[in-house]
Amino acid sequence: MRDAADPVSAGPQRPGGSDTVQAGPADRRQALFAAIAATPWRWNYFQALRLLDCLNPELPRLGQARRPADEPVRLGQQPALDFAPASLAGLEPGHGSVPARISVRFLGLFGPNGPLPLHLSEYARKRLLHAGDASLVRFADLIQHRFLSLFYRAWAQAQPCVSLDRPGQDRFAHYVGALCGLGLDSLLGRRVWDRQHKFRLQIGPLSLPDYDCLLPQADGLALLAAAVRNYVGFEFDWDLCLLLRADSVPRLALGGKQRLGYSSWLGRRRSGLAAGDLVLAAPPASSHSNPGEHRQAGHRDPAAGGSHGQRTL
Repeated sequence: MRDAADPVSAGPQRPGGSDTVQAGPADRRQALFAAIAATPWRWNYFQALRLLDCLNPELPRLGQARRPADEPVRLGQQPALDFAPASLAGLEPGHGSVPARISVRFLGLFGPNGPLPLHLSEYARKRLLHAGDASLVRFADLIQHRFLSLFYRAWAQAQPCVSLDRPGQDRFAHYVGALCGLGLDSLLGRRVWDRQHKFRLQIGPLSLPDYDCLLPQADGLALLAAAVRNYVGFEFDWDLCLLLRADSVPRLALGGKQRLGYSSWLGRRRSGLAAGDLVLAAPPASSHSNPGEHRQAGHRDPAAGGSHGQRTL
């Protein structure tokens, strides 16, 4: 249905009745220009340009045209010294090959919010009002037209509803489609490198008793995991590197208390640095609720790299 109060959607009336006829794009464009020219203060800048963009589907979107001939309107600024009471200042109808010109108040080189000195804004306004000379204003509009067009384009690209005005150029459908298909057929294997969602916690150098308290099946590791989860949450993965003091590294002995793969080393360590070969994977998120049930295994990492940065899919 057409709204008779809307000058854009309402078509021209028949001479002898109240029925309306189908209005073409040119008629709707002229109706929009007439409505803006009559009451420019009632129009929002984005609203006016969006309607104009919809009435010219055969042209590139506003802010994307490479030639001035492909743009249905010229944008400029009305020089003034007061703060803008409205977005639009007025509209000058076009004639022939000259397109209509929309003047704005909220953005531009002139005015109290513009980058130019105020005396230039005052000079441009006096020349325009008292001498009818718009040379300086039109020269500035050569630059401002592009800025204003790109300002509208930046706003329109972030609005899903505006993208639906031209379904064939719907950017958000492309964005959503890319997310829906991500990871379905582009992965090889079960792990992928990801360095922004995992970190390594290094503790030490520790004495041998403290070292044993943080090994798997010990309550200390589960308590530490609970503290880490409470601090960083559950969205990050992590692992634990334990450093054992060099003077606390036990010698390998049969029947001793050393645990294979955790606290036993072959031969004698010649390095005076702490032993940091053991890297434990983070316990499962549910295990911190009952420290006595923790059974998370670890692994040696001689190169201090191990599985750091790898996530299992």
